[in-house]
Amino acid sequence: MDKKYKLTEETINVNSRTLYRIEALKDFGNEKKGEKGGFIEKESNLSQNGDCWVYDNAKVYDDAIVLNDASICDNAVVCGEAMVCNSAKVCTNAIVNDIAVVYGNAEIFGDAWVYGNAKVYGNAKVCDHAKVRDHAKVRDEAKVRDDVVVCDNAWVCDNAQVFGSAVVSGNAVVSDSAVVCGDAEVFDNATIYDNAIIYGNAEVGSNARIYGNAFVYDNAEVCGNAKVHDNAKVYGNAVVFDYAEIYGNAQVYNKAEVCDNAEIYGNAEIYGNARVYCNTVVCDNAEVCGYSKLFGNAVIRDNTKVCED
Repeated sequence: MDKKYKLTEETINVNSRTLYRIEALKDFGNEKKGEKGGFIEKESNLSQNGDCWVYDNAKVYDDAIVLNDASICDNAVVCGEAMVCNSAKVCTNAIVNDIAVVYGNAEIFGDAWVYGNAKVYGNAKVCDHAKVRDHAKVRDEAKVRDDVVVCDNAWVCDNAQVFGSAVVSGNAVVSDSAVVCGDAEVFDNATIYDNAIIYGNAEVGSNARIYGNAFVYDNAEVCGNAKVHDNAKVYGNAVVFDYAEIYGNAQVYNKAEVCDNAEIYGNAEIYGNARVYCNTVVCDNAEVCGYSKLFGNAVIRDNTKVCED
């Protein structure tokens, strides 16, 4: 096999390892014979097949490997036992290490860091100061940026976006066209999908599901097996948990709590310090506010307003 590159005598020392600048031995891809590339520790770091290349001052060392048509450029680093393959790109000051894998047409750039056993693939993009680690996966057309952390066994996929300082952890999944941003946290087995948006300091955990065009924001918490969907909104310091379900155009806000098997739907609003629990149903244009407590099998509907000081 004709080699496409060689190690030159130009070296640098990185973490007590000697890395060699590479030079193309023939024309291939975008490279011309004689052009210099970045630095690798040994030939096993960069395949002699395909159009893969290490550019600029990028570095590949340890037992890391770059294959196929992948490119490592600028000041990016690939090390440990990491793999970058297919047409993936790692650029700017990004780092891929440990046993992480970046493949497909995925792009890692900025000061992003992919490590642990994480995988980024498809057309996914991870950038800025974002971190994807542990066994987390970012795939498809998903975008993770800013100071986001995606960790544990979490997934961000489809056309989902996670940005700001948000954290997606545990076994959580953010999919479809959902957005998680600000300082929001999605964790445990929570799933955010469809066009749902989670932002502010909101927390969604346990087995909660947020979907449709629902919003959860401010300091709101949704947990347990609760569901928030359709065009419903949970915000302020509201808490929704257990098997409660909020849907339609319903809103739960201020310091309200909805729990147990309660259902809030239609254009209903629960606010103030109200608490709705047990098997209570609040629907239509009903309002529950103040310090009201509704429980048992109560049903509040039509234009009824329940408000206790």
